[in-house]
Amino acid sequence: MAALSLLLSLSLQPPEVKVEAGRKGFRITDYFEARALPISIAMFVLALAYSGILSFVTEYAAEIDLVEAGSFFFLVYGMSLLLSRPFTGRLMDQRGANTVVYPALISFAAGMLMLSQLGAGWMFLAAAVLMGLGYGNFQSIAQVLVIKLTPHHRMGLANSTYFIGLGLGPLMLGYIVPVSGYLGMYMVLVTVILADIGIYHFMHGRRDGAVSVGRNRA
Repeated sequence: MAALSLLLSLSLQPPEVKVEAGRKGFRITDYFEARALPISIAMFVLALAYSGILSFVTEYAAEIDLVEAGSFFFLVYGMSLLLSRPFTGRLMDQRGANTVVYPALISFAAGMLMLSQLGAGWMFLAAAVLMGLGYGNFQSIAQVLVIKLTPHHRMGLANSTYFIGLGLGPLMLGYIVPVSGYLGMYMVLVTVILADIGIYHFMHGRRDGAVSVGRNRA
């Protein structure tokens, strides 16, 4: 898919964007996009929780003797995300991001809670469905918001700001696992996801709700 995307990109003719020359010298805004920071902070917190899945779910499945179900985890996660995105994208366009984001965060928290209490293989796969609906949709919706809030000529910086925290989660969680075990770590991550609901609300959600109300009245 990456090779195909590269070939297709060669045929693109993007419009030229005129940008005023900036000041010389070091500026922090040359490396971060301020408009993207509020949503990127919410994404950073949620990515911390998801990194606990990405990095440790295989070892967790082996520890609780659910290796067979665990081997299908990301397949079920991907299918859940793939089937839901066309509907969540349209719902965002019609009713605003909050209509998707809050249920997605609750779904992710529910999936993480189920993961921490596994007793059967079907629970493993049910958790994957909830997480696909949750984290997968939040990630795509949040990236759309970052792009919408950013001028075209700073879109690259906005994307880099958005993704900057995704690599730190495994390093941080690696210190928790030896102390609490996988079950304890996933329980901690449930509270992290719930806290992110408040973070998103104060960083962006309350403003997005006001914009959506105005759009609907218009």
